[in-house]
Amino acid sequence: MKADIHSHSSNSDGTWNVKKLLEEAERLELECYAVTDHDNLEGSIQALNFSSVFSGILIPGMEVSTKVDGRTVHLLAFFPKIGHDEIPDVHEVLDKVKNSRYHRMEKMVEKGIENGFKITMEEIHMEVTKDGSSADIIARPHLARVLVQKGYAGDMDEAFDKYLSEGKLLYVERFTLNYMEWIKLVHKNSGIVVWAHPLFYQEEDVELLRKSFDLLYREGIDGIEIVYPYNKRRGKLDLNYIEEGQSFLQQKIEENKLLWTSGGDFHGDNGILGFAEIDDEMVERLLRKIGIHYR
Repeated sequence: MKADIHSHSSNSDGTWNVKKLLEEAERLELECYAVTDHDNLEGSIQALNFSSVFSGILIPGMEVSTKVDGRTVHLLAFFPKIGHDEIPDVHEVLDKVKNSRYHRMEKMVEKGIENGFKITMEEIHMEVTKDGSSADIIARPHLARVLVQKGYAGDMDEAFDKYLSEGKLLYVERFTLNYMEWIKLVHKNSGIVVWAHPLFYQEEDVELLRKSFDLLYREGIDGIEIVYPYNKRRGKLDLNYIEEGQSFLQQKIEENKLLWTSGGDFHGDNGILGFAEIDDEMVERLLRKIGIHYR
């Protein structure tokens, strides 16, 4: 089945609105699709409202960031229901994350000004609302695009590598739940958790990848995003590390009967939409576990 269940709209740090994403997913003849914006469910809520645009299966979800043993990890969370009155505790946490992201951006802009950058929050807001968009959260890619536009970086990669990645000049921490809390919260609301692009943020070290897997598996992670365009996105990885890491993860998926997924992590200006396929049987397992009717 042609399936891409990891993409981002202008409700977070993507550049396309939800309707445009769904129209493209339909044009590409995707059979299963998900808008998984960072730290908010507004993209998925809109997708369900625009469901007539897309004839395939829509899976409601989002992507959250957390730490495992001190290392950044991204988790995809998929739910059967996502309304504010249906999973209020999830939305309560997301509101806290949203506020923290906004204040984090204010601090990052302040750090930039202190270091001689001629940037303002107004410019960030203009980037967020460009093309009629209205992002539910403000994220580092919004600042990265402003830095590129003003000549402080040649492209998004350079903006992150020099200024915005963890430990770099403008980086500021923000609030999030720890990985155990996220997994518990998602499961409490009948959702499932998939480890997104697991080879990132592990220092290209398979031993660290093993440690992260062990900790996530111990807490009940449901699946792993195994099909992903690592070297067609920012932060290209060593090919030997990709091969060894993927082999390890495939083994763990088979040993533990975990779900596996595919996603292009499309942002409009980064990633791929309609990247790969998932076995029909795996899609059926995935949807059954979430509680979404299939066939």
